[in-house]
Amino acid sequence: MVARNYCLIAPLLFLIAINYHKKKEHPYFFVLLLCLFANISAHTFIIACSIAFVHFIDVIAQWRSVDMRTRVNQLVSLFIFGLMALLVIYIIMTPADQIYAGYFNWDLKNLWLVSSRMIGGSLILNEYTRLPWLFGAVAFVIFITSVVWFAKNKLTLLYLLPLVLLSILFAIKYRNLWHQGILFQLWIFVLWLSFEKYRNKKPASLSKYVMGGIAVVLAVQVYWCADALQYDLNHNYSAGYSVAKYIKANGLEKESIYVSGWKNISILPYFSKNIFSNHNNGSNHRFWNWSVNNVTSVGASAEVLDTIECLKPEVVIFASDHIPRKQKIELPGYKAVAFFKGYLCWKTGLSEPECYLMFRKEQPEPDKIVYERAAGSRNKSIQ
Repeated sequence: MVARNYCLIAPLLFLIAINYHKKKEHPYFFVLLLCLFANISAHTFIIACSIAFVHFIDVIAQWRSVDMRTRVNQLVSLFIFGLMALLVIYIIMTPADQIYAGYFNWDLKNLWLVSSRMIGGSLILNEYTRLPWLFGAVAFVIFITSVVWFAKNKLTLLYLLPLVLLSILFAIKYRNLWHQGILFQLWIFVLWLSFEKYRNKKPASLSKYVMGGIAVVLAVQVYWCADALQYDLNHNYSAGYSVAKYIKANGLEKESIYVSGWKNISILPYFSKNIFSNHNNGSNHRFWNWSVNNVTSVGASAEVLDTIECLKPEVVIFASDHIPRKQKIELPGYKAVAFFKGYLCWKTGLSEPECYLMFRKEQPEPDKIVYERAAGSRNKSIQ
């Protein structure tokens, strides 16, 4: 809720839906909403550009039936949106040292698999169900019925254009489970527009099927929401707060703390400064720098373990990212003192782990310390 900007999608997209049929009379306000919406994320930028393109087609189609003042206002407002779009593209152009998702996947098979899972998942497909084929089949029927309904109401392009562009983005670049929510809200947006003229009319046969599909989707998603809410009330999503409490309770922030894994940054907001010795080269920057210049350790490879053995910090914290679930971590001279659990709850299952494993340097026994001191004195006297 603090770090993500997705929470802005619904209010702005629904404001666009409320004002969509007034875009001819109030083009500048409509474009203002599109500009705000486009600046949320790359996904909303695609949707906003798609809506603007469909609006441009509508302007051209009605060109002869409107007066000169309306024509000018429509073109100027679209020109303003175009300038904003160019500015957004300039702002988000990938820098040369960017490391996150630095690839393109042009496999057509992957495009089909990703698109079907993302679209199905945005409706009723559950990745953790025992009957994925059944839910997938029902999701497919609801999707096709929706497209037919949109075609009847001349909204096919408004739905399929951003849907196809987003599916391509998900397939060739990056997607995660929660991006299905964007496709769900897009579906709701076009449904909203399609029922505008049916407010005071009795539903026809096709609209009854559509409303039946809506009821199924909403019932399933409300169940997912209730299940996730119940889990979140009783479990950690991220264990960062638990780790921070442990560090403060034991006064470890005064010690040398070595971390591995980018999810360790969820611990830092609970401190007034960076307490990790190797994070961002020991500077006070508490964010994660997605750059090739970032040398903070990730995972538990042999190189990372060798670095820890050389530096000998007092405390070592491994975040779960990039560590295989069955990997056993052993640090000579250290003892595993705590394991903090956290998981991303998605629909009715658990997805990404948000766990942390903490090691502390073992203290030598008092007798051994006395013996080593005596041995050192004897060796010195012999020399």
